[in-house]
Amino acid sequence: MVRTTVVFGVLIVGLVALLPKGHHGSNPAKAVDYAGELQIVSKRAPFHVVAPHGLGDKWTPTHVRIAVPQNGSTVTTFDLGFYVEAPEAYVHLGQSDAPNWVASQLGQSARQSGGVSVRTSAGDIAYQSWTDSDGRPALVRPEGSSTIVVNGRATLEQLRTLAASLS
Repeated sequence: MVRTTVVFGVLIVGLVALLPKGHHGSNPAKAVDYAGELQIVSKRAPFHVVAPHGLGDKWTPTHVRIAVPQNGSTVTTFDLGFYVEAPEAYVHLGQSDAPNWVASQLGQSARQSGGVSVRTSAGDIAYQSWTDSDGRPALVRPEGSSTIVVNGRATLEQLRTLAASLS
């Protein structure tokens, strides 16, 4: 019985050694190109649409969704999500002129918790500091007739990095 267990153990170790190695330490997220959607929403939006610039290789865009006025709808929305390496996180940028945009992004029990200044290439920009319904930090900025929300499963520093890249 002991020999049988040893033989099976050796076989299992051998099979595990032959399995393909994981992608530990590399970016498992599949990148999306959001240039087309950004161009469409920028042309059709009744407000200036912000987009990130210069985030670097550790930021991979993984999600893009837009809504533009059509068929009686007057709401414009730009949603963009990023996978961020080191430490692993998901950061979301949402901009819309939809009523209750902040609540739809952060949850009904989200609360404003103060203000922060984000240093950008154009100077300091004031954001409202929020806590979403799950207790995670978020940044909110009214921008003309729209509202920008930066949130996700991320640190406040990662949110600030995305916010600082917007123009």
